Amino acid sequence: MMLLLDLGNTRLKAGWPLPGGGVRVLGEASHRDRGMREALAGLLDGTDLEGRPALCANVAGAAAGKSLADALRESGGGSLAFLRAEREFGGVSCGYRDPSHLGADRWAALLGARVLSDEACLVVDAGSALTLDALAPGGRHLGGWILPGLSMMVAALEARTGDLGKLRRASGVAGAGEFPADTGPAMESGARLAAVGAVRGARDRLERHCGRTARLLLTGGDAAALVEAVADARHVPDLVLQGLARAATARLS
Repeated sequence: MMLLLDLGNTRLKAGWPLPGGGVRVLGEASHRDRGMREALAGLLDGTDLEGRPALCANVAGAAAGKSLADALRESGGGSLAFLRAEREFGGVSCGYRDPSHLGADRWAALLGARVLSDEACLVVDAGSALTLDALAPGGRHLGGWILPGLSMMVAALEARTGDLGKLRRASGVAGAGEFPADTGPAMESGARLAAVGAVRGARDRLERHCGRTARLLLTGGDAAALVEAVADARHVPDLVLQGLARAATARLS
């Protein structure tokens, strides 16, 4: 059995694949705030890994990946393998001309989506970046889009304007309502509005292309902030881990 690790730019998630399919999620922790060793140790909570290997979807960079490999070894684990997008695997064909350019988290989420459904599907990962991937019936990945995530949108406004950051701190972020009436709520609500508009537009485009209704799967730290604003959206917090479980099962079979 392989330990499953989803290494994002801010947070680390972990889980174990279940024999009948699915994932037993161990939780998530901020490696940016706590450090990699402490984050992993907290997720394992004293579990003896007994040299078991791990499979990781890493978008945090090579240095973070090495830090995780070191932390895994210190926790009694075995080798750490990194998921890479392939031309075709697990019922999904990659739509990128060069599959190596597709992020491991997006590839894992697509594999997880294919486990859940064979229908047309828009896969949305709302993390530090907001990614949207179009999956046609039968598992054909058409391509996708990358936008700034909610926090990144707000941070960009603060960094690239003269007064918005100061006004946001002065006004706070509560009380947005339908029409925000202060700078902080206007920035936060504006970021959500932009993200929701992107999701709706991408879904409409996918449905026109396929000539049928497309399912909408949302994952990532900010998914809960978007799911209620989009009709028929399904929140799947462990979607990347489910894709990793699919890949890990294939590796061990």
